[in-house]
Amino acid sequence: MSRRRISATFLVYTWAGLFTTTITAQDKRPPISTDRPGVFFSSDTVPWGTGQIETGAGYSYFRPEEGSAISRQQQFSTPVLFRYGLFNNFELRLSTQGVSASYQDSPPSGTGFQEDNEWGFGYPSVGLKWQLTEPPESCSKPLLGILLMLDLPVGSQSFRPPKNVFSTTLLVDFPLRGDFSLVLNAGASFPFDSGTKTRYTEGIGTIAFTGPLG
Repeated sequence: MSRRRISATFLVYTWAGLFTTTITAQDKRPPISTDRPGVFFSSDTVPWGTGQIETGAGYSYFRPEEGSAISRQQQFSTPVLFRYGLFNNFELRLSTQGVSASYQDSPPSGTGFQEDNEWGFGYPSVGLKWQLTEPPESCSKPLLGILLMLDLPVGSQSFRPPKNVFSTTLLVDFPLRGDFSLVLNAGASFPFDSGTKTRYTEGIGTIAFTGPLG
């Protein structure tokens, strides 16, 4: 399905810290800071020698333009992310989309709607995050970071890229009062188009507002 034919997209994504753990011998563990893979990333890194596992569930809904060969498409995923602090401001990242499912309907014909349902395992990714600036003493200075990721062509055929996909993202956090923050992500990825046998550039942009619930 061509991206140009998508007229409306609805995305719901939850990222739970229920299975988050730290691997460290320190008596005093630092506060846990989580990312939202597929949605946005903070500039924070986990401390040196600390491992952190995050998991969640994702759901997306696509409705193409009128006349498309597909009337609607739904996708589910169960991503898992492992983060490990290599140095004070560097972390290694290993992630996967986990168990994934895709459901799509074709326009009605003489026999009604035609369904095409698939499920399998998503592709793995490996990357590095570098926190460029330390947390400021006041709320006036933003936190900066760089995220480099490589998606690997491994997993079920329907849920993996045809070739390696490299992406780079600038991470900007604006600390606000009361543990709230404004997060900006901007970058690019370079997927491979199997039809034209060439790579193209895909922009990445996210704005998010975060804060404690209680």
